[in-house]
Amino acid sequence: MDFNEYQKLAMRTARELNIVEFALGISGEAGEVTDLIKKVEFHGHEMNKIKLVDELGDVLWYIALLAETIGFDLAEVAEKNIEKLKARYPDGFESERSVNREVKISETSPAFDNTRDTNGCKNGCMYKDYSSDEAPCSTCMDDCNWDAKDD
Repeated sequence: MDFNEYQKLAMRTARELNIVEFALGISGEAGEVTDLIKKVEFHGHEMNKIKLVDELGDVLWYIALLAETIGFDLAEVAEKNIEKLKARYPDGFESERSVNREVKISETSPAFDNTRDTNGCKNGCMYKDYSSDEAPCSTCMDDCNWDAKDD
């Protein structure tokens, strides 16, 4: 099963699209994942991988519905995450690059552009370095200048 097929099937069990419900659902289900790990690490419980997979599936369900609510398919979310990680760690994860990141996650960092339909680099990726109108696209590393599309 691929991400988009999963998302389509998950939508069958959603009542209505509600961004707050889905965001809170992610948090709640992630808490259940955390609680299982806590019990193994600190309370002497045996790891129950089946229960852990069930809870991870619940997190995934909420993520799929939240993505749908904002108009993205799950495969696109996964793809954009990998693009971000490749830009941040081009040779794979390195502690040094993590500790000494030049751009922090903030309003001035490469971020998913929430005006997706009005901005984009010439290569079609959705990330922008908001620190400068002339900044290269942080995903494709091209000097795309992020000109807004004509309305």
